[in-house]
Amino acid sequence: MSKILYAVFREKNIPDTTYQKVEEICKDLNPDNIKARPAFIFRDQKVIYGLSNPTSTLIHNKENVVLGNFFENDKNWGEIGHPAPDGNYIIFRSNLKTLEVVSDFMGTRNLWYFFNEDFFIASSSQKALIHFLGDFHFDEGIIPWILFNGTLGPSSCWDKRIKRIPPNAKITIDKENWEIKIDKEPVQFSPSKNKKAHLKQELKSALDNTFKELHIKPENWAITLSGGHDSRAVLSLFKKYYNRKKTTINTVTWGEKKSLQDTNSDAHVAQLLADRQRTTHKYYSTEDTKEPIDKIVSRFLANGEGGIDHITGYLDGFSIWKELFENRIEGILRGDEVFGYNTIYSSLIVRNFMGLLFFKDYENLTKYEYLKSLKQELPAHLKQTESESLSTWRDRIFQEYRIPYAQAALADLKYPYVEQLNPFLSRKIAMIIRELPDKLRSDKKIFKEIMSSLNPQGIPFSKKDSNTLLKDAVKKEEFVDLIKDELSSKYAEKLFPKPFLNQLVSNLKVKEISSQKESDLFKKLKDIVPKRVKIYLAHQNPKLRLDENVLAFRVFIICRMHRKFSEFNNYDSY
Repeated sequence: MSKILYAVFREKNIPDTTYQKVEEICKDLNPDNIKARPAFIFRDQKVIYGLSNPTSTLIHNKENVVLGNFFENDKNWGEIGHPAPDGNYIIFRSNLKTLEVVSDFMGTRNLWYFFNEDFFIASSSQKALIHFLGDFHFDEGIIPWILFNGTLGPSSCWDKRIKRIPPNAKITIDKENWEIKIDKEPVQFSPSKNKKAHLKQELKSALDNTFKELHIKPENWAITLSGGHDSRAVLSLFKKYYNRKKTTINTVTWGEKKSLQDTNSDAHVAQLLADRQRTTHKYYSTEDTKEPIDKIVSRFLANGEGGIDHITGYLDGFSIWKELFENRIEGILRGDEVFGYNTIYSSLIVRNFMGLLFFKDYENLTKYEYLKSLKQELPAHLKQTESESLSTWRDRIFQEYRIPYAQAALADLKYPYVEQLNPFLSRKIAMIIRELPDKLRSDKKIFKEIMSSLNPQGIPFSKKDSNTLLKDAVKKEEFVDLIKDELSSKYAEKLFPKPFLNQLVSNLKVKEISSQKESDLFKKLKDIVPKRVKIYLAHQNPKLRLDENVLAFRVFIICRMHRKFSEFNNYDSY
């Protein structure tokens, strides 16, 4: 699907040069390995927007446009003040007096914006905003978040002038007085007093109603299938409502070649599911590429704009997504969800999974003097409150931070090629999950019970991810050489102290990817450790270790993205 650039000017009529610039920016957002569709551009006197590589799923009406899809039939979505529909989207709606920008309930899509006395501009691409503004003002506050977590963190912006729209929020621009207002609904968990049977029926109804209202053409979509609970539930529910006329259902999985022969891997289990459910299935090897690693990494950073370091699923150079696009697959259905996470016994493990770690959390980083100097603070709204149990805090932060910041960044990597929908992130479903007590959320208890009768029987659940681990991928010789070249450059010295860079380079290791026997053994041991032992160990103030090749790769990302954004300093600004 597209990425969007949307601008509203306060006074002047939009000149032709602006039209040309928006067209240029949209073209620049297209991947270099496909022949993208021409940009869709709308312009009137004071509003202009462009959509790169648009598909037939595009919803628009003059200055009103939706980036994404709804989970209900809402014909009034473009009316100012109309309640936000259920779905995965960003909405722009405008009239003579007002512009509203609306994010969906879970914040599944990234959108950044800039406002001054002359114009308001918003985009699903930070690069597009920086290009439009004509210069780059680096926000050094993101450095510790990237280094210690591999994401942009709660600030979420490369440029200090740019802001990000929160989940379940509305930006309102008063065009007459030229004022901006932001309304946001907080994430609140309030356990219901209703009995389990009632809550279970409510969640079942929400699941059914969400899938009934997807309004997509199955032949133009694919389900990303793994061997876990979530994606097989997507397939089962989708098949229930969209396979009555034996419509083709497409499913895809990807990872290392050897995973297909591993009976514990999601690649193997996904194939079993596809065979049982009679889908048109394809497994893609992420090792099938002849492109140099520099080209692959550059495309990864161009498509995702350095929002996350999870490159392992894209080591094929995005050939999976190129093929889906060229085969006219307009979108994918994913199983990202909010049903509740595994039982966790310490706040450190919660923060580790969510991507909210700090220098102090790592035992092996104390030798880096530079890292000690970095300032980083957890925003108040992400801290555990006195009234919150560890389980409630875990699931609240998953909804309030992990989905809209980390998982939205992963989605950005795919949007240049396809649309993406996460039915389990509907408002209907999330609201019910927030009413569940801890015991019904933890380990997805109530969700698993609902799906047990609908999912195909006799097929095991996978125990392994089929993708290469990041800490292994960045130890390949060609990857290490690439990192060394960047960290040894004069450009890197503009951003980081030379002693720190030299230290990182000297600590890089080269190692061929090994088998997963050791990690399999660790998992087996973890599964048999008694609960009381897990609780004891969790409260012994344990420390984590950050792989130093991964740390160096994150420094590499910062250097490369700073280079790219700085190229726009030669452009005319507005």
